[in-house]
This record gives sequence, C-alpha cells and structure tokens, in this order.
Amino acid sequence: MRTIMPHAATITVTPEHVRALEEATLGSLLVWYEATNRVTRTRPDDVPGPEGMIIAGIDTPNGIIEQAIDNGDDYSDAYMASNLTDIANDSLADWPRVKALTPAVTDLRTDLSLRSCHLADGPLSCEVKGEYFLTDTYRSAHRPEVILQVTIAFMQTSPTRVRILRADGRSEVMRFHLDLQGPRPGMSSRLLTGAIEAALSALPSV
Repeated sequence: MRTIMPHAATITVTPEHVRALEEATLGSLLVWYEATNRVTRTRPDDVPGPEGMIIAGIDTPNGIIEQAIDNGDDYSDAYMASNLTDIANDSLADWPRVKALTPAVTDLRTDLSLRSCHLADGPLSCEVKGEYFLTDTYRSAHRPEVILQVTIAFMQTSPTRVRILRADGRSEVMRFHLDLQGPRPGMSSRLLTGAIEAALSALPSV
C-alpha cells in the first residue's frame, strides 16, 4: 500500500548535482533535505539523519550506466540526472517509513564513517511479517574490493544481518547475524562496528 505524503514535494536532480557526485570522494552523498526541499552533495563526515533522504551515493550511478549501455541509450549527465530525479521522487512514497527507521541506524552510520566505512548508496526498507527493516550499503576505504550490506530491524526486534559482497559482480563472500537486544541498547552500534571491523580484517583478498 502506498503511503500518502503530507505534502506534494517534487525533487529535481540536476546535471550539476551529477557532476558534483562524480567529483566526490567515498562517503559523499546526494541528499534531499525535507525542510528546504533542496538537494545537496554532502561531505564524507556529514552523516545524514532523519532530516534528509539519501538519493544516491558513489555506487548508485553504476547501475544507471549499465542500464544505459544495455538499452543502447546515449549516456550524459542529463541522462543520469533524469534517472536520479525519478529515483528520488519514487522514494518519496516510502520516505515516512525510512525517516522513522533512520534513528535506528544513525549511530552505526556515524561509528562506521569514523573508521572510513561510508554509505555508498541509498537505503532500502521492507516489511516482513509485521517487522520493519532498513538496509544500508557501505564501502570501506581499506577494503575497496567489497561491499557491505547491513540490515537492521526497527527497535532491533530481530538480529542484525551483515553481508559482505564482492564489488565486482556482488557475489557473497561472508554473512553473519548479531542479536543486539539487551539492557544497554546504546552499545549496539559499537558492538556491530567492532564485529564489522573484525570481519573485514579477517577477510582474505577477494
């Protein structure tokens, strides 16, 4: 069922935004800020919370470029901007749910960014048997050959799932679950960050 937005916001991604993202480093994102209805490229150390909807990271254009090649389309910054505009406006329907789930992942996003592991794409949300989940995609500056996907349940009612994938082809290299429920929920992001760091350190070359 589609969520009815309380306002008819329209988001526009421009070729200038695309060029800004192309020139960016790992951790920079295109973010739409609801209060101002503006799209901004963030810095790697600027971790967005529920005030901003992530449209794209440095990995997002890859799929659009592949689509252009498959379709025989002429790729340009305007082509990318048009596709990202569609993605952004399609995401508005799910934004209230993503916004509500974002506080559950903000501490982890911050802790990982301090360890050079940054968001690389927009989040995905889903509902499974009445539980709500948010999946973030990360890239590590220390292990650029892999992608991390971290799926967290709202209120951590289910174990957190971590998948490590090859950046080239996205075949799975490792997965693990962590049950982070307990009397000290504030420790969850630190424990999860430590587990991810340990997994990346132990991972052989892929």
